[in-house]
Amino acid sequence: MATFTKHQVNLINGVDKYHSTCRGVFYTLPTNRWFVEFATKEKIKIHLGFFDTEEEAIEAYSKYHEKYYQELVTKIEKDLEKAYRSSDTSKF
Repeated sequence: MATFTKHQVNLINGVDKYHSTCRGVFYTLPTNRWFVEFATKEKIKIHLGFFDTEEEAIEAYSKYHEKYYQELVTKIEKDLEKAYRSSDTSKF
């Protein structure tokens, strides 16, 4: 049995066959498939599905990651624009 530190080194080096080098991608023994889970900044976990290969799982995670953060940036930009419009700029 590996110590916690050794386990972390194994994860970084990709030695553990049940963990991907990509965050949120894991191999599950009951299904013998790759499981993808995305955690938001609010620590909400979103199940993205099971995939036959690690590459498919990583691609699914990457696409969702990009979509999630693009939506977040768009929301922040809209909020900033709304706040700017609602402020009285004549004081500046």
